[in-house]
Amino acid sequence: MISGLSYIGFTTPTAEEWRTFGPEVLGAEVAPSSPDGSVRLRVDEAVQRIIAHPGAENALAYLGWEAGDAGSLEETAGRVEKDGVTVHRGDAELAKLRAVADVAWFTDRFGLRHELSHGLQKGGAFTPGRPISGFRTGEQGLGHVVLMVPQLQEGERFFRDVLGFKPSDWMERGMGIRFFHCPGRAARHHTVALAGAKGRVGLHHLMLELNSIDDVGTALD
Repeated sequence: MISGLSYIGFTTPTAEEWRTFGPEVLGAEVAPSSPDGSVRLRVDEAVQRIIAHPGAENALAYLGWEAGDAGSLEETAGRVEKDGVTVHRGDAELAKLRAVADVAWFTDRFGLRHELSHGLQKGGAFTPGRPISGFRTGEQGLGHVVLMVPQLQEGERFFRDVLGFKPSDWMERGMGIRFFHCPGRAARHHTVALAGAKGRVGLHHLMLELNSIDDVGTALD
């Protein structure tokens, strides 16, 4: 089963700006650049959590889901394939780039790329880019994401029945929003939420949780 958001990747024409925005505003730590020239940020002991790839536009590149172990990864990948979506496995170079033991990836019917992985590598003690108490990750994962999808009912079915997320809440305020958490006692209220947005696909926001409200205030400042 998926136990949390493990990492996230973006494309952006201003990738180099994340070398200062990451540490000076977010309080993240800049990790050494990967072979493809992307800017990698740390928010805990993991080698990387947020990756900004140079690209022509600002867009979500991929979502990395923690699958637990090899057996759980294969089980989830099998459900995706049973739903008629092609899953790509056995890419050792990709696993190296993502700093995980193994990874399988697929593109859902909305065009969003998902990566199932396990064995996220640690890279030593986390050193914040500015004085903060740190980010809350651990068993809850990186944070949460809200995604915009054109067909809310289909998105709800796929994330619940295929990927195994559990419904947490719902909202109807101009657009429908569905909130989902991962199974387990350590789960956040939601790790992913889907917002129905006709004709739109992509990321609405990424949430990072800090250990102190003062850290939120200094980030805002």
